Amino acid sequence: MSLSFLTYCMKEIDVETTDLQRQVFVKLGLQPPELLRLPNGLHEGGWKQCLCLVHEWINRQPDLILLCDVDCIPLNPWIIRDVYIPAMRAGAVIGPAQCYPLNAGSTTNPGPAGPPQRAPYAGPAMLGFSAETYKRLGWPPFPDALPKYDVAESFSIQAKARGVPLILLPPTSAEVVEWCLYDATNRVYGPDTVYAGSIFHAMFSRCGTARIKGRCRQVLEGE
Repeated sequence: MSLSFLTYCMKEIDVETTDLQRQVFVKLGLQPPELLRLPNGLHEGGWKQCLCLVHEWINRQPDLILLCDVDCIPLNPWIIRDVYIPAMRAGAVIGPAQCYPLNAGSTTNPGPAGPPQRAPYAGPAMLGFSAETYKRLGWPPFPDALPKYDVAESFSIQAKARGVPLILLPPTSAEVVEWCLYDATNRVYGPDTVYAGSIFHAMFSRCGTARIKGRCRQVLEGE
């Protein structure tokens, strides 16, 4: 089975960021991701346009598919080779655990932490599945699902409903611990989170890319 990588980002993300991410994949001996720059304006109908572009790319891929945020990188090759690839081959959907809304209990968005409003799902930062699984889930489910759920959340909901295995990688450390995941009393992830000791997600690249650039340089320098 072949493996296809896609990194997607808004068009204003600078070239240095996408190039550093690519260099990390190469240094780890992994296939560098193809880059898809999405249009701005995700408000209103923008998400549907972006989904259509990603959907078109996915439909051209024959086997295993890995979607990766521009502010997310693997920290070692084994997480892809020994965890993601076997899971995708087995027909599972796999990704870092995330819960909507991201700002529930956030220290930057004051208010009671409260329980996560919905069940955790496989987040889009490093989301893996096979082409066969994608078709089995009848994706994408827009337009009706989009106003109600996060896009990746809808994907996980469909997986559960159709008996597709769902693998959520747990957060193992975070530079800034802001958000709850499974209960209201345990904030476990936030910006600069590492999942399963092997995937780094800076988050909020739309607000700046200094943190993902810094982590990429650490990996490239062998730190």
